Amino acid sequence: MRLLMFLAFSGLVALTRAQSIDTVSADADLKAGKKYLRSARYDSALICLARARAANDYLKRWRPTAVCYDEIAEVWRIQGKYELALSVADSGINLSAHYLGWETAETANLLFTKGIIFGSMGDYERSQELHIRTLELRLKLFGSQHRDVSDSYNNLGIVSYQLGRYRQSLNYHQRALAIRNALFGPDHSVTAASYINTGVVYRAKGDYDEALQYYQKALKIQIKALGEDHPRVATIYHNMGIVFDLKGDYETALEYYTKALRIREAAFGGDHPDVANTYNDIGNLFNNKKDYNRSLEYHRKALNIRLKKFTEANPFVAMSYSNMANNYRDKKESDTALAYYKKVMAVNRLMYGNEHPEVAKVYSYLGDIAIETSQFDSADAGYRQALEIFRQIYGDKHPYISGMYVRYSKLYERRSDWPQALAMADSAADAVVKNAGEPSEKILSDNDLLEALVQRAHVFEAMYSHLQPDTSYLIAALNAYRKVSDLMERMRSGYRAEGSKLFLSERAQSIYEQAIRTSMRLLRATGDERYLETVFGFIEKNKSRVLIEALADAQAKQFAGLPDSVLEAEALLRDELIYVETVWMKEITQRKADSARIAVFEKRLFDLHAQYDAFIRRLEKQFPDYYELKFHQTAVSAASIRKLLNNESAVVDYFTGDSTLVAAVIDSKKLSVVEMPKPLRLDEAVKTMRQGLSELDFSGYLSSASMLYQWLIQPVLPAISGKTSLYIIPDGAMNYLPFEALLSSGSDNRNPDFSKLPYLIRQFNVSYYYSASIMAKEFNHSPEKNFAFAGLAPVFSDTMRTKIRSVTEGDSDYFAAGYRSAGGAYLSGLPFSKSEVQSIAALFQKNQYAGRTFLYGDANESLFKSGALRNYGYLHIASHGLMNEQQSDISGIVLAPEDSLSNEDGILRTREIYGLKLNADLVTLSACKSAMGKIAKGEGLIGLTRAFTYAGAHNILASLWRVDQDVSEQVHRQVRDDLQRASAGFESMLRARADALAVEGGVIVRDPKFFSVVSLPVSWKDEQFRATVAGVAADFEAITRADVFAVLDTRGHVLASVGRYALSAEWLAD
Repeated sequence: MRLLMFLAFSGLVALTRAQSIDTVSADADLKAGKKYLRSARYDSALICLARARAANDYLKRWRPTAVCYDEIAEVWRIQGKYELALSVADSGINLSAHYLGWETAETANLLFTKGIIFGSMGDYERSQELHIRTLELRLKLFGSQHRDVSDSYNNLGIVSYQLGRYRQSLNYHQRALAIRNALFGPDHSVTAASYINTGVVYRAKGDYDEALQYYQKALKIQIKALGEDHPRVATIYHNMGIVFDLKGDYETALEYYTKALRIREAAFGGDHPDVANTYNDIGNLFNNKKDYNRSLEYHRKALNIRLKKFTEANPFVAMSYSNMANNYRDKKESDTALAYYKKVMAVNRLMYGNEHPEVAKVYSYLGDIAIETSQFDSADAGYRQALEIFRQIYGDKHPYISGMYVRYSKLYERRSDWPQALAMADSAADAVVKNAGEPSEKILSDNDLLEALVQRAHVFEAMYSHLQPDTSYLIAALNAYRKVSDLMERMRSGYRAEGSKLFLSERAQSIYEQAIRTSMRLLRATGDERYLETVFGFIEKNKSRVLIEALADAQAKQFAGLPDSVLEAEALLRDELIYVETVWMKEITQRKADSARIAVFEKRLFDLHAQYDAFIRRLEKQFPDYYELKFHQTAVSAASIRKLLNNESAVVDYFTGDSTLVAAVIDSKKLSVVEMPKPLRLDEAVKTMRQGLSELDFSGYLSSASMLYQWLIQPVLPAISGKTSLYIIPDGAMNYLPFEALLSSGSDNRNPDFSKLPYLIRQFNVSYYYSASIMAKEFNHSPEKNFAFAGLAPVFSDTMRTKIRSVTEGDSDYFAAGYRSAGGAYLSGLPFSKSEVQSIAALFQKNQYAGRTFLYGDANESLFKSGALRNYGYLHIASHGLMNEQQSDISGIVLAPEDSLSNEDGILRTREIYGLKLNADLVTLSACKSAMGKIAKGEGLIGLTRAFTYAGAHNILASLWRVDQDVSEQVHRQVRDDLQRASAGFESMLRARADALAVEGGVIVRDPKFFSVVSLPVSWKDEQFRATVAGVAADFEAITRADVFAVLDTRGHVLASVGRYALSAEWLAD
């Protein structure tokens, strides 16, 4: 109150001295104060309103004085100064009642404001009392069709919502909306407030799509009326974030939460209840994603702010404690969770009574804790109380009702009461489907329906195991999993953000594991080989689905007959989006990040995402062919794959789950499924083998390579007997595994003879694909052959003294090597990269094909983005690599710096590669660890290779690790000599020296490190691809020399291959 009195007194003194206390200036200050309040300039609003209050009080103008009190109280409320706001409101009520009377608009307005203040403080009962009293006054003063009456209905709707009375709340909001529509029309800012609140109620009732429609309608109006950075706009963004969160579209939800948070922090600072509310819901989002540490971090931020504003006995504080308890519950820290829940229950009962959603939630949480400790009666009691409250509030159709039935089903399952468990699972599914089986059928919550169907499948599986081995139970479970699979496909297509799609794939992995296990049980029980196809289908369902959808989208744009103007508009918007994403990403990874720049980029990025999403949605509606091509992809079958294979080849499609390891093996005649015990140390063994090869730890390599062969290859040998070529579709950590270097038996770890080790490559040529679906597309891809070659090498010669800052300002974890400096990292030169690309270009030219090199400053980002490289069928990039396995979007290829007028930073990053348009049969990435990336469950490896695949590369050659400099130099010299001697034909290169060399103690030996260093995630048929790899030698630590050759045979025959591109056993021949 001191600040208010000081402002009022100062204003009065200033006016008195200037002898300008008059009605004109008082009215001007009041008008200006209202304007500043509307535009969220709260300090300016307080100054003007305090001056106006003092002047009007001095002039004994009681009506405008009362208005000033009302507006000042609202400013303090918005700023979270609730006690101060109440004090001002009470002073205004006393003044207005004394001078103007109780039954006046001014007194009613002050009572209304006091009701809002109590609502903001979480005292909903007193808030409701004041709003009812205000409504009665306003109806008496104005009749039913007045804005102030609509405001009272609106706020009664808000309070009823907080009290859990949703039907009543919706009724109030609909009354308010009807009045506002009649008075202002549907596109007015006042009407928009009703849209928001109606949306909140629909969200609470579980109708998320309806809620989103109301929010979007309100957002358009409020941005136009108030601007993009107004706190009321932030409220809409926050509410939209909640809906996306509930729908499982977590990445999109986080964008909206972040947008709301930035606006609220700018308007209020970091210590405001609205900021705490956003922290709270971000914490819930991370808990949903099982990122418990980040979840707890945000909940603690929210709690700290709330404890400064409220007492412990406050619903907002209780909300924080409840969410923190959920976090501890999900981490299986039951005692800590239970202590919090008891505290929350006491507050909730005090604030709401016994019949409120927040009380019901705690009952359900206490039931969860009881089940964890096998206290089934206590769990039953908690669930029963929760379900009764929820049904009273929501009726029979609501996501919360569904969630309770799922809980009950699990409880009955634990009690071995299978009929009841099944009935509860069915009730759970029914609770989120309105008008089932009718044209108007509507699913309230995909997430909850998913949980219900999965639980239904679990119960049937349990009935098969514990009641009797009746295959009808397994068939029913399998049918449930099929419905789940279809539902997840629909959910994925509805998500906008790639991160949300990837999280769904991770979630789907465990579901498909269960579906595969059920299918295998049916296969064993019935001997019906149709279930082999079912297993294969489930294996493929979660293989690179996000990438497949992206490729389908690109294909749909190409073949759906979209007008050129539409394609150009899409390309421009996408290019800008990629550019802003790239600069934003670069900024947030700086050690001294500029928060102001980050905020600008985030704002622009949010707007671009919204624009692009709206653009794509319009395409889907306006061009049905585009929609069909994008989403209605025919599922690949084992039969269709068999038609692509010759008698010497086979596909081995792996699936690895938490406890399952299965391989579907397809050859030209049959489909086999091989179950293998899931080794507990599988991931560890892959890591050991990688480290053993890259760090010359031969003992580690030899033991792990032999062990992995026994785990992954030995079980499938009967199914691949007689084959010479394998197309491997890896899963999980196997994406990092060079299968070629696996050993079929052990060896002497002390003194191994690498030229005689039993490598897998001696048995099979090996190629790789992301999925069988992508393999089928590539096999059926028969474009006109383009044998033009382009080689790019920035070289980074000493004379250039090139300086390029790393994404983390000289962090050695990102750069392979180079001279350090205070401001960044000088890259070491790559003198051999020039001759590398020139030699390959000469080989193409010798065979009458186009071969061109781009060296030094010509090998830059602008060249890639200009579209000029689309004309080349073979691209070879010899440069430095920036690799980050955890944040693959940061990864990139270092190119030549451009002049100061260019917007390019010299690093072609993953996000930028997605925006390229290539048409290359082969892209070779001769750069450090260019095949590395982050493994996403169900999606595979996400990194540079995936980005080049999307950009239009049908095959990619890339490295898994580094090769030492001295080895690289010798191999480089040897291969160049071989090339010079190969004038009689390229086949002589194999007979001459087409092998990988290493130096150990001065003795030249063959080392698996150098024939398994290259990764090819996407491969090709020998008959279609007309290239050979003549040698591999790359210094992937300092990249001082790199030699990965892609060579053509004049007759189009594959002469040899290396690494993960169909490595031939001939490479090991003497």
